[in-house]
Amino acid sequence: MRAIYLDDSVCATLATQDNMITSDPLFIVFQKQRLYGFETKDRDLPIAWLNAEGDYEEADAEESAMLEDEYQRYPEEPKGWVRTAYMDINEFVTACLTRAAAERYIEENSHNLNRPFIFCDSLYRNREMRAIRRAILESFAPVVNNGSSTIIR
Repeated sequence: MRAIYLDDSVCATLATQDNMITSDPLFIVFQKQRLYGFETKDRDLPIAWLNAEGDYEEADAEESAMLEDEYQRYPEEPKGWVRTAYMDINEFVTACLTRAAAERYIEENSHNLNRPFIFCDSLYRNREMRAIRRAILESFAPVVNNGSSTIIR
């Protein structure tokens, strides 16, 4: 049998955190991802102007407004620009047992994340993950404690 070593603060946080009125919570870090290339007339989606002469970088708000005004007067894309619809979706990044761990993840990795946020979901009907969570919680009254770590056997 293998042992799992956890800092006592993980067990304490898991046992005492605000569970967001959720049974067996899992704190999921998401980030926003923008998907381009949708037809502009098929859906009620926002419009973006992309620089076709570069790396298809999106125009800023002022430039986009100017391009859109011009397009409304003369319905042709100006040379070097592409008019497209887009959608922002939530992209899974990681899952954490505690909100504190999710917040720490965002703090440490924010330079690589786009508008990250935390969503609390339930492990309801996920026996495997609930068993892991329960084992950690039950270890809060540790079987073996070697100072700063709890050993779950």
